[in-house]
Amino acid sequence: MDSELSFNTKKKSFKLGFFHKSIIILVLLIIFLFMLNSVAKIFKLPSITISKKVEINSTVTIEQISKICSLASVKYEYSDVVIKKEPLYINSVKIPFTEKGFLIKFNGKINAGVDVIDFNKTSEDSCTILLSKPKILSNSFDPNSIYYYEKHDGLFNKLEIDEDDKAIANQMKMFEQNKKEDILNKAEQNAKDSLISFMNALSFKNVEIKFSEK
Repeated sequence: MDSELSFNTKKKSFKLGFFHKSIIILVLLIIFLFMLNSVAKIFKLPSITISKKVEINSTVTIEQISKICSLASVKYEYSDVVIKKEPLYINSVKIPFTEKGFLIKFNGKINAGVDVIDFNKTSEDSCTILLSKPKILSNSFDPNSIYYYEKHDGLFNKLEIDEDDKAIANQMKMFEQNKKEDILNKAEQNAKDSLISFMNALSFKNVEIKFSEK
């Protein structure tokens, strides 16, 4: 019984001794590193740092870039008006009371953006991203937003069922053509700003954005 107690006491003593020695070694190691860094600062030597190198997978990065481009796409909301007045004529003379027409207001939305073509990591902190030219992705209108200020048939000259829809579609095309340059420039700038900020967050200091000529 006494021998067993003595063995357990020695075992506990060994564990405590090993623990104390480990703590002392750790403290001495910390003091050594601190002193080494202090000496390095005095003599302007490189200090000792522990860092974790982050590896960036180019495939994952391209997927992430595509998502950023999608978020950076331009959503241009607008309101427009369609006016139509169409009377009947005989020998270039307008016939009274035959004019059909309408005055319609509607809300539309144009989406524009870019696609990712290529990504090239040129160095540890530099990369080049090739994007497509900005393009109009869609131009749509909300049917619930249509408001008729005026709509009337003329004598022997009635409006067709889809005549107002065709007029709205034509007006949307005209609006898109008039605003296309501004919208595409905005889409290009949005893509540049968003991608540079995103890549800077991934430790890329030098980010070159190129747009395809095709």
